[in-house]
Amino acid sequence: RDDWPAAALGVLGMAGAVPTFVPALPAAFFGGWDPFLPAYPVLASFAALLALAISLASTRGAPERGWAGAFGLVTLPFFVYHATSTYADAVLAVYLAAGFLFHLEYGRGGDAADGMRAALLLVAAAMVKREGLLIAGTALAVLLGQAAWRSARGRPGQLRRVALAASPLLLVVAGMGLAVGFRQVVPFLDLFLARWSPLGGGAQVSGPAAASAPPPGSVLRVFRYALLESGNAGLVFWILPVAALVALPGLRTSGLGGPLLTVAALFAEATVGALWLVPEFTLNQTTVHRSLLATSVLGVLLSAAILVDGPQGPPVPLARAATGASRAVAPPARGRRRR
Repeated sequence: RDDWPAAALGVLGMAGAVPTFVPALPAAFFGGWDPFLPAYPVLASFAALLALAISLASTRGAPERGWAGAFGLVTLPFFVYHATSTYADAVLAVYLAAGFLFHLEYGRGGDAADGMRAALLLVAAAMVKREGLLIAGTALAVLLGQAAWRSARGRPGQLRRVALAASPLLLVVAGMGLAVGFRQVVPFLDLFLARWSPLGGGAQVSGPAAASAPPPGSVLRVFRYALLESGNAGLVFWILPVAALVALPGLRTSGLGGPLLTVAALFAEATVGALWLVPEFTLNQTTVHRSLLATSVLGVLLSAAILVDGPQGPPVPLARAATGASRAVAPPARGRRRR
């Protein structure tokens, strides 16, 4: 840490390990610098997410769900814009969405391997931006809670395996804390204490967040505009509430309780941040759209799953059903007499 320039530490603390480390690899191996170096990982990650959405659902016997999810992703104007303009929020959303796709499969089939893949991808999301630790950490907490519930309901080992896959998050927090200081890893804590004076005891925060809070009504109007009128999130916040209501009666059989709780928790975090924690940034619209990006991307994938599979979800894992059917009609082995 002592050998790093202050500017490099600032970039690492703000952007996280993934957006800074990946473009640095070709520069270190091949020498020189090209403006495309920070751009190609974002474009490649976005393309990989679309391929994953389609291929994962197709291998599980539900290609329509995969194509619906991919179509929904490319209809999010702000997501596509940031993916092509190499903004770090797009990188965070890509890794978060990849983990969420496996969380959806874990909810349906209960395969611990899917839960472990989801946990690993969410750990990677936590390495993108300072916000990634909060956002991906919330999604990871819901995933671990679902694994604990299933372990208690007669599937021993689920929590142990998923927790093992999530354990690198501790190394991420420790490494970032040693590099830039632990207070820089979770700067939201200072903002929270500054806003909540009974807890903060007069904690001071510099910058726009230290200014007097704007009128709540004006902040709420801007937030509502970002949700329903700006078009940056497409139609997801019109469709998602309806899809969630449709899914509620079948939560026990569809396995969508965990993913639905993840989306709800991330939306609650974005709402608290936009309306209370840093309303100044909502009023000037510098962060309100980007704070909703993660919820928008996951909301699209969740809505596609609900609308394609129906509120009850698929009755059985389709891939397994297809395998069982093929075995049922397999021809008899040669050499046996047929009656």
